[in-house]
Amino acid sequence: MVSLPKMTLQELKDQDLTSNPTQPKENEQANKDLKVPTEKKEEEVKAADKDKVIEELSKKNAHIAEKEANKHEQDNKNQGNKKTLDELDRLIVSGNKLNKGTQTEKSARELNENERILSMLDSYGQTIGESVHNYWKLPKYLLNKNLKCRIRIYLSKRGDLLKFDLFESSNNKEFDQKAIEAIKSASPFTNPPSEIIDNIRSGELILGFPL
Repeated sequence: MVSLPKMTLQELKDQDLTSNPTQPKENEQANKDLKVPTEKKEEEVKAADKDKVIEELSKKNAHIAEKEANKHEQDNKNQGNKKTLDELDRLIVSGNKLNKGTQTEKSARELNENERILSMLDSYGQTIGESVHNYWKLPKYLLNKNLKCRIRIYLSKRGDLLKFDLFESSNNKEFDQKAIEAIKSASPFTNPPSEIIDNIRSGELILGFPL
């Protein structure tokens, strides 16, 4: 025969709670201990994300600042180059104007000088031709042949005949030889003007035959 407990079920439950009064507190503390590391970890993650965002923003701002600085430097460089090119253009234009004016004046002077030299050579050549003409004699059978030749002569500053050469032949040896003999016979000639001595010495005087 089984004897029933003297305590009811409710009384037993109450007794269990009374006998372990600290268990709910321990469970609550355990839950709190679990929650603290989780919250701390979330805060660390948020802090890390914030630092990363700040770092990325700093890099981006630094890149933008560097880009702006490079652009500013390039603009200054381009402006300086443009200024230099403009100055060079002005100098070139001014130089061209000056050069053009100088060349024009120089060309005019040279032209006048050349004309003066040619005029003196022509005048002196006529004097030489008159002297040679006195010794220019042809046989009758050559008079009507319509022959022509030209002799280049080289004279010293005293009018001496230095040398000569056949500049253009008549294709008749006797005619050419008569021209050379007349020049030799007329030498020496009058002194050439000092302005054309170099021209005369270098063979710029050519006599044409018949005279």
